[in-house]
Amino acid sequence: MRLFHFSGTSHTKPAWTFAPGGIVWRLFVSDDRVIVGEARWQEEKRVEFFGVDELTGLLLWRVASLPDPWWTGLEGLHRGVVLLHGFAEPDMPEHLGVWACDVRDGRRLWEAPDLTFWFAAEGRVYGVRNGFDRRLGVSLDLTSGAVAEEFGESLESLYALRQRSAESEIPSDVQFPVLLEAAGLPATVAERISRMVPHDRRAGEIEVIQRDDRVVVSFHRRLGAETDAEPRLENRLVMLDARTRKVLFEDVIQHDARAAVPDSFFVKGDQVLFVKDGSTLTALSLHA
Repeated sequence: MRLFHFSGTSHTKPAWTFAPGGIVWRLFVSDDRVIVGEARWQEEKRVEFFGVDELTGLLLWRVASLPDPWWTGLEGLHRGVVLLHGFAEPDMPEHLGVWACDVRDGRRLWEAPDLTFWFAAEGRVYGVRNGFDRRLGVSLDLTSGAVAEEFGESLESLYALRQRSAESEIPSDVQFPVLLEAAGLPATVAERISRMVPHDRRAGEIEVIQRDDRVVVSFHRRLGAETDAEPRLENRLVMLDARTRKVLFEDVIQHDARAAVPDSFFVKGDQVLFVKDGSTLTALSLHA
C-alpha cells in the first residue's frame, strides 16, 4: 500500500528562492542572517560569491572571484568576515592565499596572497607562510589582516584552539539531518516515513530532521532498474506534521541524480534550506 501520493503539489510553498545563475557549489550560514554562497559556471570557467538575506532571500551582494576567475573558492566564515582562498597551482588541491570580505556587503577588507589558511578563531585568522627553508605559523587580525602573532614552525600549541573553533563555528540554531533509525521518532511516524518509498526503489538512507512538531524527510528513489549500468535517482524532500502525520510539503529537489548524496538539506531557525537541482537556493518555512 502506498501511503503518500507524490503528486508534486504541496500545501506549503517555499518562503523564497534565489538562483545565482550557476551551480551552487558551497554554502555558509552565519549569525548575521546572511547566507553566503559560491556559484560556478563550468563551461565558462567562472566563479562568483554572493550573500543573500536569510529571511527574505534578497541578494545583498555579489562578488566576482578573487584573484582568479575560476581558481578561487570559499574557505570559511568567521564573525562576519567571509574568507576566500586561491590555489597554489591550477588543477592542484593545495590552497594558497586568503581574501577577506565583509559578510554584510561583500566589501573586500584585506588580502594575504602568500598565506595558506588553517583555521579562524577568536577574531583571528591562523595560517602558514612558506619561507625559503622553513614554514612560519602566523595569526592575522580578522578585520585588518595585520600580523598579530608569529609561532615559528611548531603549531602544536594551536591544535586545541583549532578543535574548539571547529565546534563553535556552526550557529546554534542550525540542525543537520540524521538517519531515520537514529532520530528517535515515535514509532507511528517512523513507520510511515519508512514506507514512503518501496525498498526495491530506495537508494541510500532516509534522513530526517525533527524540529518541534515538524519532521523533514529526504530520500532517494530509483527511477530505473537496480541493474542499470548508470543509475538514475530522484531526491525527494517531504515535510509532515508529527502529530497528524499529514504531508505539508513534497517536492523533487534533485532530478536525475547519479548517486544518493546525503545531507541535501538542513534547518536554520524556522526554515528548511536546500538547493534544488543544484542551482536554486530554496527556503521553506517550518510553520508557515
